[in-house]
Amino acid sequence: MNLPQIEIRQSTKIRLAGLSITTSLASRDLKDLWMKFRRLQKDFQDPKSHDSYSVSIYRNGFDPAAFTPNTIFKQWAATKVDQDFLIPDGLSELIIPTGTYAVFMYKGTAADYPKTARLFHTHWLPENGFITDDRPNFEILGPDYLGPMNPDSEEQIWIPIKKDM
Repeated sequence: MNLPQIEIRQSTKIRLAGLSITTSLASRDLKDLWMKFRRLQKDFQDPKSHDSYSVSIYRNGFDPAAFTPNTIFKQWAATKVDQDFLIPDGLSELIIPTGTYAVFMYKGTAADYPKTARLFHTHWLPENGFITDDRPNFEILGPDYLGPMNPDSEEQIWIPIKKDM
């Protein structure tokens, strides 16, 4: 398996409106989070015409060596909003700070993604002199995102990085 083309990008601050839960991969409650978010999103934005953001925030940064299906993290289902947008009742604001990211397109199922993530963390990062940074990881789910079980589903992965000193 080869990694997709990876770009290093600088991100400006991103303001999101969404919902979050504290979860793990083993808990299987992400579907409920997204269903609730979509119901609320329809009141202020057409979900089909706006990218969604799936954001993961780890307590002490992401450590791939220690990550298991039971690792606890905060998961957001969100959408990008303007700076002057009034966040609707029931939703919360999340600011993703500026920073450097490794960005690539992933095509496949959610179940197959750990193989790509493992290659990224064990090969690409050290071979390119980077480590992960303690900022949110996120995926942008655009029009080619067809759901977590669809092998033709595409999403843009953003992993926070910094130079390994």
